[in-house]
Amino acid sequence: RLYLQRSLRRKAMDTTEIERELDDFKKCLDYIEKAQSQKGTYASSVVLRVIEKYTTEIATLTRKIEPQMSSVRKALNTRNEDLEELQKEIQSADENLQECQLLKTIGAIEENEYNKTSQDITSALEELRTKESNVISKQNHYQGIIQRWSKLVKESNNLQNQSQDELQDQPENEQVSASSRKRNTYDNDEEILSQEPSSNSNVNSSFQDLSIVGQSVAIPSNEMYATEDSSL
Repeated sequence: RLYLQRSLRRKAMDTTEIERELDDFKKCLDYIEKAQSQKGTYASSVVLRVIEKYTTEIATLTRKIEPQMSSVRKALNTRNEDLEELQKEIQSADENLQECQLLKTIGAIEENEYNKTSQDITSALEELRTKESNVISKQNHYQGIIQRWSKLVKESNNLQNQSQDELQDQPENEQVSASSRKRNTYDNDEEILSQEPSSNSNVNSSFQDLSIVGQSVAIPSNEMYATEDSSL
């Protein structure tokens, strides 16, 4: 019962904003990819200007997403701790129920006492298992956000390489100079996602005028669940 009371006091994390920004990030990648496919149909300078526009938007989104990803990792770690403690409570309650059944079997307690005690323990177990299911759902939700961000970084890395290859094939006077932008490192994803219940990974992102963020990151597959509610 102590765990249930404590877990209910935890502040829920609203992931609506970061999920919307991930959607916007994906749209920008799609726009860039489509613009690249129009080279030859439109003037190179026009295509490159459009690519640069959405590359800049991606850089802005990345600066917004990064600190929120840190919060998602912390929320996942919290749920990992919740699950570990909750499973200990479930094991303890289950053993208490078995003990109650054994005492009845050997005649150490009367039927009425057994019925009351076993009913209380069973009720507590059901509540604990409901909480366990909710915590696992939240774990998968946070892992899904981390995995999605890593996938977007990989996609942007592929576009970056494609842009660089195409620039090398262009005449010198059509190439757009690239200014280096800040490189951002994620040091925790692989550990966060590689463990049950916790894992982390490195996601590096760099921006240039005609290149997109990212280095590829290996993240295990996890399903995404519904957004956080305030019950945990």
